[in-house]
Amino acid sequence: MYGEYSNEEDFPVRFAKSVVFIPLTLWLVSVFVFLTDSRTVYAYFSLFLSFVGITLLVFILHPHRSACTSIEKDMQKSVSSDIAIEEIGLFPLENVEITEELANQIEQQIRSVVEGRQLYLDPRFKRDDLAKIVGTNRTYLSIVFRQRFNSFYNYINTLRIEYSIRFQQDHPECSRLEIAHASGFGSLRSYFRVKMLYDAGKL
Repeated sequence: MYGEYSNEEDFPVRFAKSVVFIPLTLWLVSVFVFLTDSRTVYAYFSLFLSFVGITLLVFILHPHRSACTSIEKDMQKSVSSDIAIEEIGLFPLENVEITEELANQIEQQIRSVVEGRQLYLDPRFKRDDLAKIVGTNRTYLSIVFRQRFNSFYNYINTLRIEYSIRFQQDHPECSRLEIAHASGFGSLRSYFRVKMLYDAGKL
């Protein structure tokens, strides 16, 4: 059974142990209902089955939703961290000097790898990842983003929205959720939020 999961930790062992007795219990109750041949008992049994079904759905779906929420929160923390570093000045950017030539070089490298390789389509792509690929430090990267792109967040999400527009034109049959995922957004909600900013000219 574990073979159905890419990670054994994903298998809900605790949940399976808690419900393994249910089939036997339902079988015993169904035998009792059959022997009594009572419509009243059958009606109560049907209500009981409905209750069991709803309970199982709640216990199964809730952890799944929690996992999705956890992923989305992690992504939001990553984005918020990048914005905070640029906006509240964790780096003393005003005290760091960078030549125009070096800034041009870093900008060219950024555009080359991010747009050329379409790295923005990765929903977990972070500025730290870009710094490693470009081969520069975060301070210089922050300066270039502030001077040339406004911010890492704005630059990446502008590329994603522009890609989503082209993708929608090429694939009109796709749903909005499919468009969002294909464009590098981790959720439909984040796609709509960024699109509103883009349409309002705030990116």
